[in-house]
Amino acid sequence: MNPLLYGRGTTEGIIAVEPIRDQENKVHVFRRVNGELQASYETFEPYIYINEDDPILERLHNQEEIEQLLGTNFYNVRVRSSNYNTIKWVKKNTKEHYMPFIQGQWLIHTGNTLFKGMGFDDPLRLYCDIEVLTKEGYEFPNSSRDEDKITIIVMRTNQGEEWTLALNDDNQTNKIDDRVIRCKDEKTLLEKWVTLVRKIDPDIMVWHNGFGFDMPYIRDRAALLDVALQIGRDGSEPYAFMTSIKFAEKSDDYENFKIYGRHMIDTYFLAKAYDVVARKLNGYGLKQCVIHLGKASKDRTYIEGSDLADAWRNEHPEFNRDDVLRYAFDDVRETQILDQEWGGNLFAQTRMCPLPFQDVSRYGTGNKIDMLFVREYYFADWSLPRPEKRRDFGGGYAGIAEYGFINQRLAYFDVGSMYPTLGQMLNIQPKNDELRLYQPLITALKEARYEEKNAALEDLRTKLNIERDKAVNNCMQTTMNEMQKVLKDATKEKENTLLRVRNEWKDKVAEQMLKFENEKKETRKEHRKKIEVLSTK
Repeated sequence: MNPLLYGRGTTEGIIAVEPIRDQENKVHVFRRVNGELQASYETFEPYIYINEDDPILERLHNQEEIEQLLGTNFYNVRVRSSNYNTIKWVKKNTKEHYMPFIQGQWLIHTGNTLFKGMGFDDPLRLYCDIEVLTKEGYEFPNSSRDEDKITIIVMRTNQGEEWTLALNDDNQTNKIDDRVIRCKDEKTLLEKWVTLVRKIDPDIMVWHNGFGFDMPYIRDRAALLDVALQIGRDGSEPYAFMTSIKFAEKSDDYENFKIYGRHMIDTYFLAKAYDVVARKLNGYGLKQCVIHLGKASKDRTYIEGSDLADAWRNEHPEFNRDDVLRYAFDDVRETQILDQEWGGNLFAQTRMCPLPFQDVSRYGTGNKIDMLFVREYYFADWSLPRPEKRRDFGGGYAGIAEYGFINQRLAYFDVGSMYPTLGQMLNIQPKNDELRLYQPLITALKEARYEEKNAALEDLRTKLNIERDKAVNNCMQTTMNEMQKVLKDATKEKENTLLRVRNEWKDKVAEQMLKFENEKKETRKEHRKKIEVLSTK
């Protein structure tokens, strides 16, 4: 693997790296080795980049390691310390600085990345979805209303195991199959969910609109019912903070949830990222996306969101509580479909970038490319450039050539994917890239892209071949069954014909025998008469 893209580290199977509170010179490293979870603690010296003219350098003592870096870029001094408080003090008091987050620092320092040597389904993924009640008289649920309870939490792993925690506070919830775990009240439901998450111990938790609805709702209801959401691998509760994610020219603000030792991925954001290029989705709802992909199950249960509360109360004319349970199962399976369809790109990027998976999912392309540069400059002990001031660039010309309905075939040209090639052809080189990594990086990224596309095509061919073989086998089996049926019918017809002929001959023989017997009797009678005549003479 090209170290420019994937780093120099050789450790495979890393699934998470977490800083340790009050011991930030250590990180908690989680790995999957032959499917089993392993955890270890790794020490390193946190660092921060500053400029050589910063007056704070005069206030530092011998406990810090001050490294003068090569090159002429602005951040030409790297300060290290085993005491993270010192690094934070430098960050607080310096004029200008550059400092990656702790997980990124350790990944840069070791040259490792997450998921190296792993396939998409090697990490344990847990797909989740919730259903909630809405108080009668209201249109939408509100987590602060006592009546708007969580009724269902459904879970499914990428290994096919499924669980459904279902509220049964009115003793009307049926155990429609072994996957259903009935809970006497909402507090018990939430407590069992925490216990199950800890037991399943997923590496990645995947939701659809989980940041926008599911996790905030669970957090609020848990607080209302005094339930500790200790779903982190260290027993901690999720940490939430406001952030944003960009899709083309638009940004979405949302509440991000960090779970210790795990990653949280939202397929709602995957759908929006897909549609930036595709521009084909009518909406970003779960059902809309799966229908667009043509992967909706024929027996999928569809219930309008406004009907779910009545269906749960068994007051709907068409649906009942059992249908809501089946609906929830279908939701979580479709979440897995979207993750498998659109999540592979982020997974591949995470094998390259010295960033946690959840951060890769929300960072822009520029930030991720920057981290590849930072890693190489770190190993070369080279200075880092100061970010350039924001500049406005003129966009491309857009004009309307014709109005109305165009009753002709239209051609669509995508020039976006030509940018790397144009960059190579024109030998574009950022002036601050003193190690001249830009061109080799473009080449490596293009090669990796082709490898991923070829691998995807090969995977598609394999799947198509499997489907073709299944179709051929089914066709052959059907043909053989038909042939056996014809042969069986022919044999039966032959047997019937033989039986009919035999019966006909049997009847003819019997008829002839009867005729012969009758003729014989007549002959005997005639002989007797002749004898009697002769006797009288």
